[in-house]
Amino acid sequence: MQAPVKPVEIVSNADRIRIIGQGLTGSLLALALHEKGIPFVVQDVSLPGTASPVAPGIVNPLAGRHFRPPERIDELLAEIGQSMALVRKHLGTDIWNPCPILRMFAEPTQIDRFERTLSSHESKAFVEERFLENTFPHLNDVFGSFLTKQGGWANLPLLCSAMRDWLKKDGRLIEQQWDPNEAEEAGLNEVLCFCEGWQVANNSHWSFIPHNPAKGEMLIVRFEEELPRDRIYNQGCWVQPIEEDLWRVGATYSWSNFEGGPSLDGAEDLQERLHLLTQIPFHVQDQVAGVRPIVEDYNPVIGQHPEKANWFILNAMGSKGVLQAPMAVNLLARILLEGKSPPSEWAVSRFT
Repeated sequence: MQAPVKPVEIVSNADRIRIIGQGLTGSLLALALHEKGIPFVVQDVSLPGTASPVAPGIVNPLAGRHFRPPERIDELLAEIGQSMALVRKHLGTDIWNPCPILRMFAEPTQIDRFERTLSSHESKAFVEERFLENTFPHLNDVFGSFLTKQGGWANLPLLCSAMRDWLKKDGRLIEQQWDPNEAEEAGLNEVLCFCEGWQVANNSHWSFIPHNPAKGEMLIVRFEEELPRDRIYNQGCWVQPIEEDLWRVGATYSWSNFEGGPSLDGAEDLQERLHLLTQIPFHVQDQVAGVRPIVEDYNPVIGQHPEKANWFILNAMGSKGVLQAPMAVNLLARILLEGKSPPSEWAVSRFT
């Protein structure tokens, strides 16, 4: 039996790499390849439900009900810094906004979980300050709150638009939908990297992956009285300062109607949650929706197709896109250029 061709050999013999999809992962992968001098093009059309152009891009080291940082958190944060530096270098824009997260406890049981978790040195390293109940006027902090450090958010709409302009100017953008039949008939000597976001769930060639995309809706609001804009607020929903005097509020989860856009139910749900977080009156300026690319175990998916040796996938960043995508991009680059293997819990081979 003939041994499978190694990724490094495939890339070295290919004319170029074709990235399918220009969201967060596709954009960062393109910049990483450009930095290493690897020929590439990006193929992308604006499809309904694409997450990155509307995503909040929030990084919260202590997200979740247990207040624990994810595994390899220090490495994940370091990779974010490197990716943001590449964006500044090649696109001439800064999309990263360091920003602490003020999380208000919703009930006493959350305080108990938090205090148990805080006994871990790893969690304690991300708590900047603890506040007693009713510290902040106009906020629902009747059980107290705490400030998470080393968080922030990336301006993903700006990344997507700036990256698209750069690709067009450099002649590297193909604005048409990828068709596997046309690609095979053309006989192109390319490596394909699929960064399709949730749309990969409609790609039959990757159907062995247990896709579980989730739609998320967000509001853009303006408050009648301004909240301090130096932090993100979190209790039942998150409230994120964006441009001028606007705030982004999110987000819902639903597992249907992916191409249907924003909904009245989503708007009502978010407004109700925002009323619970703050007593300040607000006015809704806009509502947006996107679909998170998720698989059943909620981990990213990276690696080589089991049957098509020149096909690779970089997907399923879920709601932690900015936290996970920079490391995932670096891992795929190491697969392609060095023959390294990704962590087993992120490898596409876990589904084969």
